[in-house]
Amino acid sequence: RWSYCCVIFTAYPTSLWKCRISLPFGQPRVGNPAFATYMNQNSPQTYRVVNYRDIVTHNPSKSVNGYYHGGNEVWYNKSGMNSYVVCASEASNCSSGIFTLFLSFNDHSIDRYILLNPGYNSIAGITYLN
Repeated sequence: RWSYCCVIFTAYPTSLWKCRISLPFGQPRVGNPAFATYMNQNSPQTYRVVNYRDIVTHNPSKSVNGYYHGGNEVWYNKSGMNSYVVCASEASNCSSGIFTLFLSFNDHSIDRYILLNPGYNSIAGITYLN
């Protein structure tokens, strides 16, 4: 996954490529708490985009398997494509606050993620489209 690549390239000081900004869409949890902490300290410009009730972003399970997200979350909530919140990963005021039974495979659809750009070109001050 993209998060692993960013952390690996950032960890090697002789690497010719550095991951300055990471903006994955619909990414599952990829590491344990130590990985999430390392990622937060070494790749601070990481913003995971989550579409409302996307079930994939809640797996593997945090409580059962010990997986956590690193970086920040850009959560497009039920208000629609024009409304998002930027918060710390696993924060209860974003997608982690949704009860498990209400998660949706439909919200992980590429068709839904493509619609998330309502015409502006930046998230949290980071330009991602020209």
